Amino acid sequence: MPIYEFRCQECGNIDERHFKLDMVKSITTGELTPRCQKCEGITRLIMSTSNFRIKGFNEKNGYSKAGS
Repeated sequence: MPIYEFRCQECGNIDERHFKLDMVKSITTGELTPRCQKCEGITRLIMSTSNFRIKGFNEKNGYSKAGS
């Protein structure tokens, strides 16, 4: 399940939430906005960094197109 971060507009608290993939469209369009866990204020979806990394061969670790 993807992790989404929401920042409260009232207190500035940042909450991380897990949602099922079928709910992604309603989250990104703003139809579904969870309330802050501290003050019950309105939250907004914020952009966060991803921990997704592509690992494989490249020029730095020994792969080159000329040698294949």
